[in-house]
Amino acid sequence: MNNLKRYPWKRTDLATAGRRYIGKCIDGLITIVIFLIFTYVIQFFKLEGKWIEILALAIPAAYFLLSDALPKGQSIGKKILKMAVIDKDSGKPCDLVQSLVRNILTLLIGIIDCIFIIFGNKQRLGDMMANTVVVSAK
Repeated sequence: MNNLKRYPWKRTDLATAGRRYIGKCIDGLITIVIFLIFTYVIQFFKLEGKWIEILALAIPAAYFLLSDALPKGQSIGKKILKMAVIDKDSGKPCDLVQSLVRNILTLLIGIIDCIFIIFGNKQRLGDMMANTVVVSAK
């Protein structure tokens, strides 16, 4: 009896570590740009208050944590590099919870999480926790 799971993607569909790293850098830059835009707007309009400061941090953080749940499981960086985050079992695009789970680990353990892409099955710890894989998009 064959106990192997059948996935709606092939191992050859998985995105390379290099492309994934570049995609994460692009999304990191986008996060920084969002933060800088909010900072500029706050200073330009001389906005003050705790809520303004929280929004200036929360909106860029939301992009970083939830961007893989954008349409087709593609953050802007992944869309540029023609990659997508999909559910490992169903092949459906990454949802909001999966995006949060897979990206929160990047914030918590950073490079240790990313080392898993190079070794083993091309999944970060975040991908394993969220049951996702990053594939080359067609």
